[in-house]
Amino acid sequence: HNSHQQQSRIISSFVEQQQESLAQSLQSALQAAIPLETAVSLRNTVIALHFTILQDNGGVLQACTAAASLALTRAQVPMLDLVTAVQVAIVLKGNNNNNNNNDSNNDDTSNDSDHDGDHHGIYDLLVDPTRHELAGAAAGVVVGDLQIAMLPNRKLVTVWQQHSSMSTTATTTGIPPAVTTRALALCKQACTQGILPQLRTLLFSEEEQEQQ
Repeated sequence: HNSHQQQSRIISSFVEQQQESLAQSLQSALQAAIPLETAVSLRNTVIALHFTILQDNGGVLQACTAAASLALTRAQVPMLDLVTAVQVAIVLKGNNNNNNNNDSNNDDTSNDSDHDGDHHGIYDLLVDPTRHELAGAAAGVVVGDLQIAMLPNRKLVTVWQQHSSMSTTATTTGIPPAVTTRALALCKQACTQGILPQLRTLLFSEEEQEQQ
């Protein structure tokens, strides 16, 4: 019984830490999109954003950032730009040089993944991976990831989170800077050319439905 209570407390503490980390990342991502004059005029106003996460299969920050950006826009809060977020996993390929990552696709069609076809050395880049894909890439080992949020039209990065687990692999020299640069370029491309047009389409379609 005591063991069960201790385990419950550990899980509860972990969840709270995850929620606090997510809240801080979202605040950093969105604050830069609010014009200074708006922030001053609303200094005595509290804008509360509440999220209900039914399932976490990866990409929580990305989904919450998009939802928050749309919610603020629909609430007519002045914003410099829509805010988008994306994650790119860095995969260290095995010695078999098997470049086929198709096996990492799962049955959840609502979480599509995109594989970078331009390999940089022995590294592959995986855009918006699911937890299943992060747990074990088909052609190698995930040795790090880069996650950003940005104002795509202004090319302003508001959140930068980078993790590396190279120490757990046979390679101890770290992720080459050129690979990180490539991952950042892919993040920005996904934010500006992938996510932003979808958010715009959703906003315009909602406005058309209201007008009808």
